[in-house]
Amino acid sequence: MTGIKGLLKEYISIKDGPKVIFGGSERGIIKGFGNISSNQITITQVAYVKGLKHNLINISQLSDLGYDISFVKDGCHIKRSSDQKIILTGYRKRNVYCLNFVYENKVSPICLVADDNASLCVKWHKRLAHLNYKTIGQLFSKELVRNGPQVKCIKEGICSACQKGKQTKSFFYSLENKDSVRCLYLLHMDLFGPMPVHSLGRKVYTFVVVDDYSRYTWVFFLRQKSETPSVLLCFVKQIQNELNSTVVKIRSDHDTEFHSESMTKLCEDFGIFQDFSSPRTPQQNGIAERKNRTLIEAGRTLLSDTSLLEYFWAEAVNTACHVINRASITKCHKKTPYEIMKGRKPNLSYFRIFGCKCYIQNNGKSYLTKFATKSQDGIFVGYNINSKAYRVFNLTTQVIEESVHVVFDETRLINSELPCRSNNSIGISKRMDKLSIAEASNADEALENEGYCPGGVQDSIEADDNQEVQHDEGAGDVQPKEIYLQP
Repeated sequence: MTGIKGLLKEYISIKDGPKVIFGGSERGIIKGFGNISSNQITITQVAYVKGLKHNLINISQLSDLGYDISFVKDGCHIKRSSDQKIILTGYRKRNVYCLNFVYENKVSPICLVADDNASLCVKWHKRLAHLNYKTIGQLFSKELVRNGPQVKCIKEGICSACQKGKQTKSFFYSLENKDSVRCLYLLHMDLFGPMPVHSLGRKVYTFVVVDDYSRYTWVFFLRQKSETPSVLLCFVKQIQNELNSTVVKIRSDHDTEFHSESMTKLCEDFGIFQDFSSPRTPQQNGIAERKNRTLIEAGRTLLSDTSLLEYFWAEAVNTACHVINRASITKCHKKTPYEIMKGRKPNLSYFRIFGCKCYIQNNGKSYLTKFATKSQDGIFVGYNINSKAYRVFNLTTQVIEESVHVVFDETRLINSELPCRSNNSIGISKRMDKLSIAEASNADEALENEGYCPGGVQDSIEADDNQEVQHDEGAGDVQPKEIYLQP
């Protein structure tokens, strides 16, 4: 019996053939009979049993054909009774004897049939418009079509036409085991921008750095891509000093800001290994790319919720990064990035709703008369990076101030009725958006003539966008960050 119909010659199919019981109580049906022959022996009345996984031979059938069979411990021999010439030899595999059914030229007929099947499969593969071999095999084996060949289609080799017409990108699996063993061992970094709208600090690029071990994130806002090496140099010095550890590797794409002489010199000076992703393969820098998307979507959501103008995008991204470091959970550690990096749980008591209305006390910024108001209206836009203070946009002076003397009204968010949405400020913002980087240095004078003071009053802090803000929650609601980077 055999389960390969292609081995049989002079095949005759039958209907309602006898049933065959396999091991495990599975059943098969004899579909027909045929002959298997070589140059020295021909076996007749070989049954074709659909689903049979091994070829079986009956010893009594060989005896009836005039052959002598002898068994030894390691194998068996089939001899012709007339001249005692060995026709077939076999070997023992556990408790079963297996025959080497070969032609006189020592070529296995099964291999020849496989070659014939392969060529037939290739022919049908082309006839069926280069359909995949798995579907072709199902069509023929399950008899879903008529007049199809009874062959087992297995893909052998590569079809050049299929590769040219159907080749897809490689699939990237998530790594279960991280490369890093501690904080700062590996830093992922990327740059997104330029933004169509300048921020309040005239920045258009965002430089994102992610620690591989803790997933802690830092963001820096840049005017030009060329500022990246200098910002990274300052960051590496300060973060290594703060954590008393060293950066071992950095991973980025092949953009010019990372693949440059200044960046190479920086890595050589600090002994940092620089890894690059393959060209046009952002998946290999997926951690930084996904973090970019997370920050952009979070910033967009904050601006949408508060109806602030688009030039507040840097403040929104900065605040989103500050919150994500303290509110997200690292999957492998089951802790927040802040706790992994700082060694203590984050304090959220000082968190406020982004874009909510607030009142800023006039703490000696200007002389107050006896009956002048003691506070001014403002918008909460983030957290300070080097002192216990909030970043608020003063609606009166139109500048960002940093102050701890702030009262928040989280029930009221900014809407079109507030001064920052007035026609005058909108016109100013549109002109700010059109300013190029080269024109940014001359913009203050033009805006001052229209009542906009980018520098603010004497004690106000310039509206500049800085790296992701951090606070030390060791004492009080709001604590200063341990390191400060000025982009």
